[in-house]
Amino acid sequence: MEQFVPFEIFRLIFVHNRTMSKFGERLKNERKLLKMSRRDLSSLLGISIRTVCYWESGQRESDFDTLVRISNILGVSTDYLLGKED
Repeated sequence: MEQFVPFEIFRLIFVHNRTMSKFGERLKNERKLLKMSRRDLSSLLGISIRTVCYWESGQRESDFDTLVRISNILGVSTDYLLGKED
């Protein structure tokens, strides 16, 4: 039997995935604008390069505290990184 996902759950999943994708794109673009490598960013954050790769590809998302640190390093707002403002 086929199960249907209620619209609200679908919408939340869609918005979440779009936000993750936007975050990855903007993280990568801003990092490159600063001529910063993934290694540079990972060193500043004290994380692995693989984690930065996961973020940029939209496979994972950062926690809130790390998101704030990223925004400070890149000089952009958290809302911008999450795609909530241009």
